[in-house]
Amino acid sequence: NREERVCDSEDFRAFSRIIPHLKTSYSHIRTGDTHTLYLKALWDITEDYVAIVEAYEAVLTILRLRLDKKLDSLEQFEVKRINDCLKQTSSIIRTVKPVAAVVDLLGVREWTGESALYLSDLKANVARCIDHAFTVRETAKLLSDQYRNYCETRARRVLFYLTLITSLFVPCLFVTSLEGMN
Repeated sequence: NREERVCDSEDFRAFSRIIPHLKTSYSHIRTGDTHTLYLKALWDITEDYVAIVEAYEAVLTILRLRLDKKLDSLEQFEVKRINDCLKQTSSIIRTVKPVAAVVDLLGVREWTGESALYLSDLKANVARCIDHAFTVRETAKLLSDQYRNYCETRARRVLFYLTLITSLFVPCLFVTSLEGMN
C-alpha cells in the first residue's frame, strides 16, 4: 500500500507507464540493463509531449475554422487560446531540444538489444515532436497575425467612415455658423 502511494506521488508521475513493466518479472525493461530503463523513460516523456502538441494542433484547427467563418464574433478567450498555444508550443520546443542534444550524445555509443531499439524510437519521437511543435507554433503565429490584421483593417475602415462623415458635416456646420451670426 505504501509502495502504491509513493508511485502515485507527484515525483513519480513521469514513470506511471514504466512501473507496471517493472512489476512484471518477464518485462524487457526489468530484464534489460539500466540504459533500457532510462531510454524507455525518455521515450514515454517525449511521447507525452507529442500528444500535447497534437492536442494544441487540434485546438488551433478548430480556432482556424472559427476564424475563417466568423471573424466578427471571435471571442477574446479564443484569441487568448491562440496566444496560449503559441507560448506553450514554444515552451515544449525549449524543453525537448535538450533531449535531442542528449539523444545525439547517446547515439555516439554503440547500443545493443532493446536499448538500440529504444534509442532509435527516441530519436524518431524527439524529431517528430520538435517538427510538429514548430509547425503548430507557426500555425499559431499565422492565426494571431491574421486576427490582428483583421482588427487593424476594421479599425482603419471605421476611422475612414468617421473621417468621411466629419468632412461632410464640417462645411455644413461652417455655413450654419456663418448664417447664424448676428
